[in-house]
Amino acid sequence: MTFDPKLLLLGAASLVLACSPEAGTASGNSTAAVATPAAEPSETVAPEPMTPPAAPASAGKVALSGSADAEAIAQIKTAAAGEQMTKVQITSAQSFGLSVDGQRVASIVTGEASLSNGTPGCFAAIVQDGKVSLVPTIGQGEYEAESCDKPTAVGVLSSSGDMVRIGAVFGAFSPNATVSEPIVLNWSRSTGALSIDAAGSSKASQDGAQTIAAMRSAVQ
Repeated sequence: MTFDPKLLLLGAASLVLACSPEAGTASGNSTAAVATPAAEPSETVAPEPMTPPAAPASAGKVALSGSADAEAIAQIKTAAAGEQMTKVQITSAQSFGLSVDGQRVASIVTGEASLSNGTPGCFAAIVQDGKVSLVPTIGQGEYEAESCDKPTAVGVLSSSGDMVRIGAVFGAFSPNATVSEPIVLNWSRSTGALSIDAAGSSKASQDGAQTIAAMRSAVQ
């Protein structure tokens, strides 16, 4: 029997074709790509805004400005009654408005009254934004051994930002003498509070200051 070489080659070719991988199939040594999930975006928290500090009081020029108004005087009389003061008399000649760069912002009022301890006393008060800060002077505290005659002078000694120093001179008497007491007052413009500056008052008294100009020289 005779074999046709062409038939042998054709069979071999068919066998090779049958063993070949199918079209579109990845070879065994290929690596399939693995999808990596995208990272979730992190949440950014904005910082809370900081509260700005309170603006300081304007450093404008503080000066006396005309007479204290009637409303301020009425408020002080009410406040004095609340402090159990009686026989309240306002010294109009020594009661003024207070201005900053020409704009009125408060009133300084002085006067006489029978204090809660029964002593004839003097007082000074600030009225600012409808609020009263009243301070007894002669007849109480360092001056409790004296009785009030009357306030005789009021003026601005100095001002630096929030704190304003006001000078007041009060006539006073004791069983042995009649004197003029220079008292330095501190007025906080941010709070409206009025208080006695004990150190400044002592310095003015030691220097014998009996006028606003002399007080200004003594405490500066």
